[in-house]
Amino acid sequence: MSRTDKPNEAETIILSGALADPDLARRSIDRGLEPRDFLDADAARIWKLFLDADQEGEAVTVASLPSLSRHIGTESTADLICRGAGRWPGSRDLHDKTLTAFLFESRKRRSAAEARRAAAEIMESDDEESIEKAAKKMRSAGDTALEIRRRPILTAAQIARKLTTDIKMPPRRIATGIQKLDSVLGGGLDTGRVYSLIGKYKIGKTTLLTTIGHNVAYGTGEKDPENRAKVLFITLERSQLDVEMLNMARHLGTNIARLEGRYDTYGEEIERYIEDPARDSILYYHRPGAGLEEISSVIQRAVRQHGVELAMIDYYQIVAKPNGARLVEHLMNVDQTITRLADSLGIAILIAAQSDEDGKPRDSKSLLHSAAANFSIRRQDGSPEAWLDNLASNYRKQRDAGSPTNPAMMLDEEVGPHFRSV
Repeated sequence: MSRTDKPNEAETIILSGALADPDLARRSIDRGLEPRDFLDADAARIWKLFLDADQEGEAVTVASLPSLSRHIGTESTADLICRGAGRWPGSRDLHDKTLTAFLFESRKRRSAAEARRAAAEIMESDDEESIEKAAKKMRSAGDTALEIRRRPILTAAQIARKLTTDIKMPPRRIATGIQKLDSVLGGGLDTGRVYSLIGKYKIGKTTLLTTIGHNVAYGTGEKDPENRAKVLFITLERSQLDVEMLNMARHLGTNIARLEGRYDTYGEEIERYIEDPARDSILYYHRPGAGLEEISSVIQRAVRQHGVELAMIDYYQIVAKPNGARLVEHLMNVDQTITRLADSLGIAILIAAQSDEDGKPRDSKSLLHSAAANFSIRRQDGSPEAWLDNLASNYRKQRDAGSPTNPAMMLDEEVGPHFRSV
């Protein structure tokens, strides 16, 4: 089949599914699908629209594709893809299997083409140097057949060079504003790492995340401008309105009950609060039932478009599980994906999780191994005094932040409420 033929069934399934379901588009991008994988030239140009939109933090939709396709002369193919998307949802399993087979066939075609060119160069070689170059291309053709997205194998010298560079330029640390926590972390949350805050129901996980988000956005202590960073708060349970109410009440020096009951008396202060440029340093994304692909896409978009350096997820166990997936395997995938995101994007990620009776993450212990450090929020009998037990630390000495007799923070219910560092 030439690259000017109409899209085959596999190409139609892949593009229609990606158009109808952003999660499927995200999976295809993450799998390394490229325009050159397509046999049909129009389909290849349409997939490039998806990639270009993703680079801008946007998504191609059924509404936008017809307009975009007119600019690149692919109207008839785009119409076919839109009609396919209109009949979706199809099976995600079908899409994944189709994409896997499609990439496999693409690898074979590309490998065979590279091998033919290399074989021709071998036959035309007239010295050892040229035949060695051609043989190298032949080996490269074999690599293409085996794996389309190869990661380099690095020598110890290359790793040591990177290590010395990292030592000279340590990672940016974002202070949480909870002094004892920052102390055991060596100054704050390292960018490039994942941290977990684990606690039982209603102990204050969301309140602590909100506290840290406010501290980071505004700067801690004397509001040190060097400590500020943009924050993304992904709320999978409580509304972003609930979280912002905590922030607003704290900023106004009151609590949410008084703010709700006497809103008119705070009118001018609220307007000043809204107009404060620092408010743009906290971003929210709220969608109960969001899955891992969606969350990953949102974090990447927030980093690209807004310069976010700290992402917070509330909470771990309610990241939507794909149908048929086992819970433990799903949560392990959440751990690994979030860890890769923090590393590749160079941001800190703070994820809340519900605990079991032993204070460990409920339903899966894999978070203890994936996160750089895991802290369990502790309070005695509803007391405002709280501390953080370090359940596991995978990059520095394991130390608790506070203790029952020397708390790290106090739950201040008169302001916010929020956790005040002690």
